[in-house]
Amino acid sequence: MRSLSVREKVLVALAVLTALLVGLPSLFANGTMREMVSTEAMRASILERQKKAERAIKLAEAAIAEQEPLVRKLGWEESPDALVPALVQKLEQLAQESGVALSSYRPTKPKALGTLTEVALEMHFTAPFPTAAKFIYELQRPETKVSVDVLRISSADAESDKVEVDVRVSAYSLQATAEQTAASTRVTRR
Repeated sequence: MRSLSVREKVLVALAVLTALLVGLPSLFANGTMREMVSTEAMRASILERQKKAERAIKLAEAAIAEQEPLVRKLGWEESPDALVPALVQKLEQLAQESGVALSSYRPTKPKALGTLTEVALEMHFTAPFPTAAKFIYELQRPETKVSVDVLRISSADAESDKVEVDVRVSAYSLQATAEQTAASTRVTRR
């Protein structure tokens, strides 16, 4: 390979300088540099959102840990399938103590709620208003471990203080349903 003359070296240097002077502005003009800067900004934004999400998860985990003892205290140890008979027995006892005769029950399908299972029970009874109010009051006590979701009270007849009451209560099983357990196993295996 032959060596370049001074004139050729000057021409090569001018060509490189011209390429830089023309090329760099065109890089900025067609967005290549902007895209590089934009990509870095996107990465920074993604990292910031990730950090915010991690902080939110830590706060949620702390809130869950704080509420866990209360959930344990108000939940039932029975499985969702065994909870309905236990709940009916407890409500019958409570109704008897309050002077109410429950005339019908209708359990609903258990509903998975994360690590809990909601078991709802609809009941109907007719009683004098003060007796019905006493029973409803007793249902709402924390020791009963149920929540009153729906309450409908209507007059049984205009001649007396008897009322017809439809009430829906929910109890929460601390055990997962078979479907929840299967779903949890599928997620864990991935």
